[in-house]
Amino acid sequence: MEGLLSSSELGALREVAELGMIDDVGIYRRSAGGGLEGDDDIDYGLSITVKGWLWEPPLTGQGDIVGGIEAINTAYRLYLPVGTPISNGDRVFVNGGMFEVVGTNAENTYRPVLRCSLRRAE
Repeated sequence: MEGLLSSSELGALREVAELGMIDDVGIYRRSAGGGLEGDDDIDYGLSITVKGWLWEPPLTGQGDIVGGIEAINTAYRLYLPVGTPISNGDRVFVNGGMFEVVGTNAENTYRPVLRCSLRRAE
């Protein structure tokens, strides 16, 4: 059984997707070190800088109630070239903001882009 797309077709899709990636994205790899009293210190070091595209969906007027406080869910998406080395827990600096990677589509077979789900880093 052949794949849904040939290698050249998937490559062409990736080229088109990468045309929209104009933002500089600094990827900060997460590393844990030994802390005081058995705590782990987490450090982030700049690994690479690549081109990407940060997308934030429009906010809705209604938020969920979390612990008695209205919380507005904002899901950021970052699109990167396929093969970019990034993992859950890493941080990215893009468009003047620092974000934490909470998920990727790296396990998908047919990816025209590497999609990362982000939240603002604290």
